[in-house]
Amino acid sequence: MIKNQIGTNAGVVWTTLNASNSKLSINDLQDKTQLTEVDILIAVGWLAREGKVVIFDEGGIMYFSTYHEMYY
Repeated sequence: MIKNQIGTNAGVVWTTLNASNSKLSINDLQDKTQLTEVDILIAVGWLAREGKVVIFDEGGIMYFSTYHEMYY
């Protein structure tokens, strides 16, 4: 996979997460994006490195959501 495709997939994953306004699992992301699990995980890694997603575990299931910085 080339870097451009990873960036494109990262955009698809981020857009999907941001539009959902909630947390999504890998299975949720696969259903909504039609990307493979590997493509999603690579994209999430890219987004995590940029500080654009939050990754957390609930009951053994990994969830993702977009990072929203709050300013007061």
